[in-house]
Amino acid sequence: MTFFEETIQRIKIFLMNLNIITLSGEITISFKDLNAIITAYSDLYMSSIRDIAKKFNNMYPKFKVESAVGLSEISIKIFVFRYINTDETFLDRLRMALEGLLKDIYSLENLSPWKLNVRLNLYGTMEYLNSQDNFRFLNKNETVKYIITDSIQKKGFINKIRFR
Repeated sequence: MTFFEETIQRIKIFLMNLNIITLSGEITISFKDLNAIITAYSDLYMSSIRDIAKKFNNMYPKFKVESAVGLSEISIKIFVFRYINTDETFLDRLRMALEGLLKDIYSLENLSPWKLNVRLNLYGTMEYLNSQDNFRFLNKNETVKYIITDSIQKKGFINKIRFR
């Protein structure tokens, strides 16, 4: 195999493994007891949640991660647009990172006598060379799962390219 053929083969392999990710959603943190709302706005809670969001942002620096305060809840918003990745197990790795994030959030229950109610709702698309998967991340307590909600085959120019 010549250098040119080997280079073309490597480019083909790279393009076949290439995926583009768009992701949006939030993690909503509230107290099960509404009398605990005052605790939610304490500096200790807010700084802890900001630290948790910053830790997740350090793991995924291309993601936009912000913490926001609502009337009775605190949310961590996560967003990324057209993030290019070549990792086939990206969704599994993201699921494990989100589980770690939720464990850190649930560890805040040790700071007060009130129980937390944490809801994770992230949705997005993963585009491959000739298809697109829509997915959603949801949680039950500290367990995070993702499901592929829709899979679409792309048509057009990209399908006309032959890879041998």
